[in-house]
Amino acid sequence: MADEIIAPSAELCELTASLGFARERIHFIPNGVDCRRFTPDADTSKWKERLGLSSDERLILCPRRLERKNGVSYFIKAAISLLRQGLRNVRFAVAGNFAGPRSESEEQIVSELVAESTFADRFIMLGRIENSDMPGLYACSYLVVMPSLMEATSLSAMEAMATQKALVSTNVGGLPFLIRGNENGLLVPARDVDRMAEAIKCLLDSPEKAARFGAESRARVERELDWSAVAEKTKEIYRIATQRYKSSKSSLPALS
Repeated sequence: MADEIIAPSAELCELTASLGFARERIHFIPNGVDCRRFTPDADTSKWKERLGLSSDERLILCPRRLERKNGVSYFIKAAISLLRQGLRNVRFAVAGNFAGPRSESEEQIVSELVAESTFADRFIMLGRIENSDMPGLYACSYLVVMPSLMEATSLSAMEAMATQKALVSTNVGGLPFLIRGNENGLLVPARDVDRMAEAIKCLLDSPEKAARFGAESRARVERELDWSAVAEKTKEIYRIATQRYKSSKSSLPALS
């Protein structure tokens, strides 16, 4: 019955087309982010006190709920691999919990990985964080990791981009639309712990590259992903739908 369909990822556009809907009536419009709230200048004082980071420590943030599809266990494994290689002055934080079915939760897996690693003091399990507190947490971070096994155009990734962060991300779903390899982050295959660890270390070893990626993240959000830009794209789909409706009415034969 729909005249037009809007999908938040290219992947979902193709899936919709495979169901028989006309491709020209399917439109990809990503989610958006508020660039005025998520900014590199967000207040970090609360988080610096809560996290207790020393002046020479860098924070690697994974803003993912502990749901299997989000791949947090692979992030933990990559972090443990780096710590075993002798990585110092870095701490790893996970922001998110999961209250869904136990069969879909990674809470126990992640807890056991951290406990058995001998590096428990290097991990900060933050649990559920209110969205109002996230801008400061992103701003406190050195880089952000998205280890998802499936994803649309992730709000968390866009929030990190808006706060001018480089990202390490899996190459799944809508994430490659947001994280363009060697432009504003590094893409790795899903479940590939070694490649994820290498990408994290690459950006830790090259602050200049991380800063360049972060600047491009912010610029991209301002150009394309702020809610004002998304609203304009959505308004255009309404215009198209209205015009098609008018055209269809005008092409109907006159009643005698």
